[in-house]
Amino acid sequence: MNKRGLSEVITTVLIILLVLGAIVIIWAVVKPTLDKSASNIQIDTITASLSVPKNSIIIDESNNATFKVKREAGEEEIIAINVVLKTENGDRKVFRIPGGLGELETRTITIPFKVHNITSVIKDISVCAVILGSNGKEISSEICSGTSVPAPLCGDSKVQAGEQCDGGTLNGVIPTIPYNTNGTYCSNLCQNLTLRGPYCGDGTCNTNEETSINCYIDCGSVCGDGTVYGAEQCDGTNLNGQTCVTKGYFTGTLSCSSGCQFDTSGCFDLRNGLVSYYKFDEASYSGTAGEVIDNMGRNNGTSSGGMSTSSGKVGNAARFDGLNDYLSVPNLDGLSFNFSKNFSILAWFKPVSSVDMIIASLTHQSSWQGSNIILFMSDRALEVQIAGFGLFNTSTNSIPINSWTFATWTYSETDRKGTLYLNGVKGSEHTFSQFSQNTNALFRIGRYGGGWYMNGSIDEFMLFNRTLNASDITTIYNSY
Repeated sequence: MNKRGLSEVITTVLIILLVLGAIVIIWAVVKPTLDKSASNIQIDTITASLSVPKNSIIIDESNNATFKVKREAGEEEIIAINVVLKTENGDRKVFRIPGGLGELETRTITIPFKVHNITSVIKDISVCAVILGSNGKEISSEICSGTSVPAPLCGDSKVQAGEQCDGGTLNGVIPTIPYNTNGTYCSNLCQNLTLRGPYCGDGTCNTNEETSINCYIDCGSVCGDGTVYGAEQCDGTNLNGQTCVTKGYFTGTLSCSSGCQFDTSGCFDLRNGLVSYYKFDEASYSGTAGEVIDNMGRNNGTSSGGMSTSSGKVGNAARFDGLNDYLSVPNLDGLSFNFSKNFSILAWFKPVSSVDMIIASLTHQSSWQGSNIILFMSDRALEVQIAGFGLFNTSTNSIPINSWTFATWTYSETDRKGTLYLNGVKGSEHTFSQFSQNTNALFRIGRYGGGWYMNGSIDEFMLFNRTLNASDITTIYNSY
């Protein structure tokens, strides 16, 4: 072998040694990594099997999911359960449920809505076992047991989605509800229904709670028991707070019939034939046309001469100074009201002196000549003159000063008879030979054409187009 051949051999050996050295170095670096990776490779196989019994699944009306997980035989130690909730939209959510489960054990799991926040319908529940591997690492089964969620079954005693209640065999059974209270029960459709118990007004007289007194609507009213119910207006002496006045009459005595209805035969209807009614309750007078109100709404009057107000028999009264005060009523002038027919004049008056004074008149504008009517006080007696042909009075020196007196004069066309009453008591009567009404006569209160005036107050002045009888007048007088 020559030197060149030997040199090539030596070079080859050196290259081989260098390669071997590099391999040793690389192996020294790679081996720890390979050893570490190998230690992470699990060879454990999960044999523990889990299942969800279909009849255990309850998805309630709030979408809370409750179900049972059953474990079959298997030696592995389960340390947790992965639960997969799948929705009708194909969405899925996984939840780790800590805690073990022994062989053949069953565990109830609830995942509230506030945890899963699934708003759509949950269609499937799958469970997967999580065990601890031989290297101390967790291993989760890749094959999970899935169970479809059964449709809610009303009557299975489980409140599920779409149901408000489920009483099982008690669904649709209406319970006994106490009187005048509300109760609930579960319908055959598993919905809560509210039902009102017996009450007054349900059309049935509930004898344990109701009577004709506390529930006449159902039990009927009993006329004669002294209590006003139902169709009764009154019962015996119980007039239910009503009087003739509240029933629209002027005065009188209201009573109750045997049929528990109002008997108004004892009431006086002031409206019958009442043409004008001056209560003189205005606060003051200024001479404005129509300022003195006719409470019948027909013939308002106008004050003259400074007529004022004062305290009246009832409320206010018209005050006349005896000099030039009076009330004119144009609608009653001339032939506007036929004084030759039946009529009645009533008034309360209070003189402040004993001089002759006028209450009311239908006379000529400036003279007593051709007078039709004058009702006046003379020598403290109540007197009347008609058409200049009749003059008569009630009594002498009987009318007090500064006190209220009730004056009434009635006239009947049939017998042309006039009758005077003082404080409701019948006085003298007079039959007039003739009566012709003056077309130019003026109707005034507190004055007549010759210049006499009222010196005092007048209140509650009434004019009727009928002849009141003694009972009518007494009834009105006694009402004040």
